[in-house]
Amino acid sequence: MKALRIPLGVWDWRGTGLVLVLLLAPLLATLSLVPGSDVLSTAMSARSLLVGTAVLAAGVFLYLHWRLTASDPSGWLALVLAVAAVPQLALGAFALTHPDEVARQTTWLFVFRMTILLALIATVVLSRRVRFRGDPLAVGLLVGLSIASVRQLVLVQAPALPAVAAPELLTMAGLATLTAVLAFAVVQLDALPRWVRLRVAVALLLLGLGSAVGGTVALVTGLFGAVLLAGTAAAVLHLAIEDEKRQVADLSERLYVVESGLRQDQARLHEIDATVAGIASAQRLIHAGVGADRSDALAAMMHAEVERLQRLIADRTPSRRRNVDLDDVVGQIVLAHRARGRHVDWEPSGLSALGRGDDIAEIVNVLLENAAVHGGPGPITVSVAEDLASRGITVSVADTGPGIPAELRSQVFEWGVHRPGSPGQGIGLHVAAEVAEQLGGRLELAPSSAGARFALHLPTAPREVVSSGAVAWAR
Repeated sequence: MKALRIPLGVWDWRGTGLVLVLLLAPLLATLSLVPGSDVLSTAMSARSLLVGTAVLAAGVFLYLHWRLTASDPSGWLALVLAVAAVPQLALGAFALTHPDEVARQTTWLFVFRMTILLALIATVVLSRRVRFRGDPLAVGLLVGLSIASVRQLVLVQAPALPAVAAPELLTMAGLATLTAVLAFAVVQLDALPRWVRLRVAVALLLLGLGSAVGGTVALVTGLFGAVLLAGTAAAVLHLAIEDEKRQVADLSERLYVVESGLRQDQARLHEIDATVAGIASAQRLIHAGVGADRSDALAAMMHAEVERLQRLIADRTPSRRRNVDLDDVVGQIVLAHRARGRHVDWEPSGLSALGRGDDIAEIVNVLLENAAVHGGPGPITVSVAEDLASRGITVSVADTGPGIPAELRSQVFEWGVHRPGSPGQGIGLHVAAEVAEQLGGRLELAPSSAGARFALHLPTAPREVVSSGAVAWAR
C-alpha cells in the first residue's frame, strides 16, 4: 500500500473526495428520477457513463501534464485513455436508450472489447519505443470516435452473432487476462514515477476485472477504479503545475539577481564616467599651464579621485562608518567639477559627518552632475551646515534651472525616472538615495524658490574629548 501512496504535499484526501463527489453526483441525480424497480438496471447502464467520464477526465489531466512537461508516457497514456473513454461513453448512452439492442448484441460487444484491449496493449508497448508525434488527445478522441461509430453501426445494422461457444468463465478469464497484461504494460513505463504507474495499473485492473465479472461488482469496482484513475491523473497534473511554479519562481529570482547586478554595473559606470571626466579636465588644465597653487590642488584632486576610482572598480565591500572631513571630501568633488568648466559656489564649513568618504563623494558627485546636466548653465551652489533639529549635517546642492516637474517629484529617486527629453538615464539620483540610506542618512528633494535643491542629511560625527589622559567619545 505504501507504494500506492501519493507523495506528501502533492495530493490529499480532499482532492480524492472531490473527484468522488463529482462522479457520484450525476449518477445519484439520475437514479433519483427512475422508479425503484429500475434503479439497479439504470445504475448498471449508467456505470459506463460514469467510468467513461472519469477515464476521459484522467486523459485530459495527463494531456495537460504532457503539454507542461513534454513527457512522452503522459502523452501516450492520454491517447490510450481517450481511446478507451469515448467508446465507453457512447456505449453507456446507447445502453440507457436501447437496452434491448445491447442485450441482443453481446457477442459483438465482446469482440469489440477484446479488440480495443489488444489495441490499447499494443499502444502502451509501442510507447516505450516510439516518441509520440502530434496531439495525443486529438488523436485519441478521433480514434475513439471512429471505434464508437463503427461499433454503433454494427450494433444497429449487423445481425446478431451466435453466442460465444466458450463457457462464460472462459470469456471472463480472457478479458481479465488482457486487462492484467494492459496493467503490466503500464507498470513498465519507467519514465513515469512508480506511484503513478502502480496506481494507474490498479485502477485499470479494477475497471477491467469488474467489467469482466459484471453485476454489482462491476458497479463497485468501476466506481473505485474511476476515482483512483482520475485522482492519480489530477495529482500528476498538480505536481507538474507546482514544479512549473517553482521553476518560474527560481527563474524570477535569477532574473532579479541578474537585473540587480546589471543595475549595479550601470550605476558604477555612471559614477566612473563622471569621475573620469573630472580627472581628464584637471589634466588638461595642468597641461595648459596654471598657477603653481592651483596646479598642486588639481594634482591632489586627481590623486584622490584616481584612488577613489580604483576602490570603485574593485567593488569594495562597505567599510565601517567613521569621521569624514566634509571640507576634504566635498572640496575635491567641487574642484573636479570646476575643472570641467562648471560654476560651482562652495565655502569650507569645518564640519565633519559620520559616514564613508567614498560614499559621500559619490552622492555629492551625482548631485553636482545632475545639477550641471539638468539645471542649465547657471551657477550651482553647494552648502554644508549643521541641522540643529535633527542633530545632523546637511549637504545641499542647488541649481537655477527649470526645477523638477510637479508630476515627477514623488518619483525622482526611482530607477529610470527622468524628465521627457532629458539626456540623463534616471540612474544617478536612485543610486545616490540608496547610498545615503546605507550611510544612515537620507537624500531628499528640498523646497526651493527657483531651480532644484537636493539635501543630503548625514549623522553628526562623534567628537573626541580628552579627559585625564583618556580619549572618550561624545555626541
